[in-house]
Amino acid sequence: MSQLFKAIRLGFFTAILGIVVSLLPFGRTLEENFGLNLLFKLRGTRQAPQDVVVVTIDKLSAEKLNLPNDPDKWPRSHHAQLTENLANEGASVIAFDLFFSESRSSDNDLLFAKAMKNAGNVVLTEFLTTETPLDEHGNIIEDVHIVKQVPPIPVLAQSAVSIAGFPLPKVPVKVSQYWTFKKAAGDLPTMPVVVFQVFALNAHDDFLRLLQKHSSHQMDFLPHRKTIIADRNINLSIQQVRTALKREPIIAKWMLDDLQNSEIFIDSKNKQLIKSLILMYQSPESQYLNFYGPPRTITSIPYYQVLQPQEMQAENHKQISFNGKAVFVGLSENSQPDYKDGFYTVFSGSDGIDLSGVEIAATAFANLLENTAVRPIGFSIHVATILLMGLVLGVMCRLLPAVSSLLLVIGLGALYLIAALYQFNTGNIWHPLIVPLFIQIPLAYSCGIACQRIASNKTIKQFLPSEIFQKITVGEKLEELKSLNKKINGVCLITDMEDFTRMSENMDSDELNSLKKRYFEEVFEPLKHHELLIEKTTGDGIITAWKDTSGALTRRHACLAAMAISDRANRFNQTLNVSYHTGITRIGIHYGSMSIGIVGSGSHYELDLSGDTINTTKRIEELNKYLRTHILVSGNVLHQIDIFLTRNIGNFILPGKSRPLVIHELICLMNTATQQNIDLCNSFSEALHAFRKQSWKEASGKFRDIISTFGHDGPSQFYLKLCELSKKDPPGRFWEGEIELLKTVENFRLISNYQSSYIR
Repeated sequence: MSQLFKAIRLGFFTAILGIVVSLLPFGRTLEENFGLNLLFKLRGTRQAPQDVVVVTIDKLSAEKLNLPNDPDKWPRSHHAQLTENLANEGASVIAFDLFFSESRSSDNDLLFAKAMKNAGNVVLTEFLTTETPLDEHGNIIEDVHIVKQVPPIPVLAQSAVSIAGFPLPKVPVKVSQYWTFKKAAGDLPTMPVVVFQVFALNAHDDFLRLLQKHSSHQMDFLPHRKTIIADRNINLSIQQVRTALKREPIIAKWMLDDLQNSEIFIDSKNKQLIKSLILMYQSPESQYLNFYGPPRTITSIPYYQVLQPQEMQAENHKQISFNGKAVFVGLSENSQPDYKDGFYTVFSGSDGIDLSGVEIAATAFANLLENTAVRPIGFSIHVATILLMGLVLGVMCRLLPAVSSLLLVIGLGALYLIAALYQFNTGNIWHPLIVPLFIQIPLAYSCGIACQRIASNKTIKQFLPSEIFQKITVGEKLEELKSLNKKINGVCLITDMEDFTRMSENMDSDELNSLKKRYFEEVFEPLKHHELLIEKTTGDGIITAWKDTSGALTRRHACLAAMAISDRANRFNQTLNVSYHTGITRIGIHYGSMSIGIVGSGSHYELDLSGDTINTTKRIEELNKYLRTHILVSGNVLHQIDIFLTRNIGNFILPGKSRPLVIHELICLMNTATQQNIDLCNSFSEALHAFRKQSWKEASGKFRDIISTFGHDGPSQFYLKLCELSKKDPPGRFWEGEIELLKTVENFRLISNYQSSYIR
């Protein structure tokens, strides 16, 4: 199995696991509680719009006004005065994030009701409770939930321009979303939506005309601004518009397209409000809050300063204008409050101060106004992002060395984080962080390193004794293991590039290194597909070995690899300039016993092959030079293998050896052999038989016939010369056909018990 395939497999594993985790509820919770939080923390505080102000009911105001700490006990005459002051200042909408479900004082209630009626823009909060009904047997119906509305007392409810709920989860649940419309309560709009509709009433008629333009009179029943204010039916109007746009979403697109048309005569401020209204009506049931920062990031003014403006001047506070602004009134503290109305958010501090409900409502309103709610990326983009990240990480960590892959995954993670943060800052787009950065990166890196180590250990373990392998894996010093080795039976293959020395003399070092790199890329490729155990380069050659694990099958792998290497080398030569031609690649193959061990010193160690089999294989490879052949194998390699066409070249005694070795030329696979290949082998066999009978004249004639018929043939040329010399100096009657290759490499001799014949 190729390394690239293994890398891609690890990439898919990392990708699929990441996708599964990110889509599970557990994964989504991780992203919301930690990933989204990280984006907020990295971004930090941002400027809140100046069109929204929070009036804080806090402990300081209670002290300044000599009121009890419990805001429920504050006289509503103070709220009446506050409302009058804000209305006189020109506030566009006033929203009380307080519950007035019980009467305190009828006189004060009437004062508050009168002030709200005169202002004509006050929104009150109703309390929403969820109940689970019982069946006829008294059992809980778990799949059914009834939302019950608890409005303010009638005298206040009738004076407010609208009433809306704003339900939020309580601690320890972290608040990150809010409902725009409460589906369980009949798709009722929540307080931020209602407050924004009141705030945008000045643009309502322009919005209505634009809507009716594209709805073909289907929206003629919708009330205009004056009717809405007079009848106090804002909530009904909101529900009607939302229903219409949900039924025909294309209308919203047409309206947005018209807003971009400069020919439409609408005030620029109203254009922005209308755009925000359209997007609000199109919004999902809930949206993610885009927080501006910790408590008091949105402009906040203590209750007492609004109630008594002279106090603000006396304390040298900057006068804040309420003209044209949305004002939210509610509980909020800048220190640990005595009463709890805080909600756990990303900006909750270690000091225990949470964001108050009124600040969250103001944040939601500001998000609607600016159209800056946090938007998670779509499902398809989410899956594609996790998939691509997993693939890239898996491939890098499997193919690259540990240090390189570590640096690259850190760099890739940093780039991803920077890109996600940029999208969050500029487009309020939320990309997943936890899965790609804290699950996929560690997973891919650890699996990649583990796979590399397992593969390395597997290779080493196959040809090292188990006791040596165990010592290496527990970290014993390699210096103490240098002398230890293991003997195995296997096949050795050695290659050599012809005329490399001559060629290197005519090339500079950069050209030579480039050529060698390309050459080795070509010839190493086939070795990946033949269950190789060890490979190493020696100058311009390669030494490889297969451990004998399956007899003839192992030796067949070596022969197939040799033919593939030769084919690759020939094709590589055809791509080169003639002056850079590398010549043929000579290959020798032999089977026998080898020693594999650790060699080296200092900080450099490597596995090495040694032994008589390696030396013999090298001599077989060198024999190609004199026979002008490409691939030579010893007879024992071909034992019980019949899928190759080979020809017996002769019996050779190689330098340093005392016994002859049968050498064959590996020509091709039997099923691809041509008739010419077969005829050549048969003719050569007959000529070699005559040579071994010392019929020099007959052998010479047959070798000449081969050259005449088949063209240049290296072995025939070699034997023809040997026949001519043997006529003059025959080896003797007891000669058995052995040809000795002398240590000088350039000399051969026919050897018998009594005399010798040399070839120079």
